[in-house]
Amino acid sequence: MLRKSRDEDFEEILDVINDAAIAYKGVIPWDEWREPYMTREELRAQMQEGVSFSCYVEDNDVVGVMGFKKEETWR
Repeated sequence: MLRKSRDEDFEEILDVINDAAIAYKGVIPWDEWREPYMTREELRAQMQEGVSFSCYVEDNDVVGVMGFKKEETWR
């Protein structure tokens, strides 16, 4: 099931992001790679900058996430 993230999903979102990054180790440029790939502080900053997350949930566990940031348009 796909749903909007909740505040209590924070740690699971962080875990999914970092677990997924490991799958791309060697693909992510070496000068951008670090462990953990994303820190708690970086995820909080992303959320404060307007990134919202949707969570894919199976058996009450967040197993996938997707972040969206609405871009401002200029007229």
